[in-house]
Amino acid sequence: MKKKKYSKELVANQSLTLEKPHKKKTLLYVLGGFIILVMVGSILGYYGADSATSAATYQGHTFVQTAQGWMTIMNGQQLAFQYHPRTIANYTHIPLLFGQKVYILFNPQEYTEKSPELQYLQAYLRFTGHTVNFACTHDKNCSDLPILSCTNEQQDILFYTQGTATALRKQDSCTVLTYQPGEETQAHELFAYTLLGIL
Repeated sequence: MKKKKYSKELVANQSLTLEKPHKKKTLLYVLGGFIILVMVGSILGYYGADSATSAATYQGHTFVQTAQGWMTIMNGQQLAFQYHPRTIANYTHIPLLFGQKVYILFNPQEYTEKSPELQYLQAYLRFTGHTVNFACTHDKNCSDLPILSCTNEQQDILFYTQGTATALRKQDSCTVLTYQPGEETQAHELFAYTLLGIL
C-alpha cells in the first residue's frame, strides 16, 4: 500500500479551512452578544431617564407625569391631575372639615347640577365617602333643588363661584371655592388635593 504524500502547503491550507468556520462562529457570537448588550443598555437607559425626570414625590405621595397629566394612586385607585400639587399649593386654601352630608351650592344662572365643574367636585366628595346634594343660591333657573345660603349654619356647604382670585376659603358657614376666569382647572384641583389631604 502506498502512502499519500501531502505537501506542507496542502496541509497548511486544510488547517486554515478548518479554523475559518470556528473563527466565524466566535466572531458571530461576539457580535451578537455586543448587539444584545447595546439594546438592553439602551432600554434600561431610556426607562431610567424617563422615570428620573417624570416622577416626583409630594407630601409622601408619588406623582408620575404621563400623557394624561400627573398620576398618583390613592386607596388603590389611579387619579389623574393636570397640575402637580406643588404648583397648586401656592393658591390660598384652608383645611376641609366636612360632615357626612355636603351640599354643593351654585348660582343656577351660571351652572346646573349636571355641569362638568360641579360633577368633578361631586366625584371627589363621593370618593372620600361623603353624601352629596346640590343646592341653588336662588329660585330663578333652579330646578327642583333646595335654596341655601352661607347663613345656613346647620349644613356643610361648598359654594362654587367665580371670583377675583382662585382660592379655597371660609365665608360665614360656607367653604367657598372661587376661581379666577381661566383658572377653573386649578380651582378644581386645589379642591381635590385639599380634600384628599395632599395639601
